[in-house]
Amino acid sequence: MHIHVFGADEPTCARLDTTEEQIRDVVTRVIGRSGSDLVVLIYFVQGAGWDAEYRHGWVRASDVHRGTVPGLPPRFLLIRVALGENAYPYESIDDYGWTWRHATVLDHLAAVVAHELYHHTQPHFARRRMNNEADANRFAVQHARRLGFDVQAIAPAA
Repeated sequence: MHIHVFGADEPTCARLDTTEEQIRDVVTRVIGRSGSDLVVLIYFVQGAGWDAEYRHGWVRASDVHRGTVPGLPPRFLLIRVALGENAYPYESIDDYGWTWRHATVLDHLAAVVAHELYHHTQPHFARRRMNNEADANRFAVQHARRLGFDVQAIAPAA
């Protein structure tokens, strides 16, 4: 697995009370042995909020930042995560109506990466299951908590 972190300069890490090493450790712990073909791009960006995606299908190194990211394999699977300038503890509602609470940026990162990991680990032929966001959220909460992260989520009322 290749992990690339963008925007985690000294002031950003100090504000978030973390280090780039801790960020990489969280991603490695969450992905575990499922990451042999993965590239994970973590962005710390301006503004509040967060966003993430798992790209279905193979990506070429030239597809990422016009080929300017060093050390990428010729082809890989991709998870992108962008975290904004959130104050922690942080609470937000995702695109699917779930209310999330994260004690720290590392807890937040663990939950988001776990959610995208769910999409990565589902068999390609199981499209309905692979794209089930509620299942991905449930997996993310369980997986992150099992690893010791402080993650809380409440599903929307049915």
